Amino acid sequence: MTEILYAHGGREVIDDNPSLETIQSIVEGTFEIMGSFGGGFNFMLVNDEARLHGLPLNLNASNIAGQPIRGNAIVTDTLK
Repeated sequence: MTEILYAHGGREVIDDNPSLETIQSIVEGTFEIMGSFGGGFNFMLVNDEARLHGLPLNLNASNIAGQPIRGNAIVTDTLK
């Protein structure tokens, strides 16, 4: 399962194989992949310059990651 965790608090299930362009559009720029999370999610894709760009804190993503995450995030159980 792949899900968007929006910084404003919303969530949306999406296709398990989003394109590079789709990922960059969702996280609003270039991204990094973080790994090893509970709750059925193995990976989180986040904007790698979120703090520099002043993106808002994402409480849902931060709770899953156990650290502050800014901007929209994508969580997934697999990467292809």
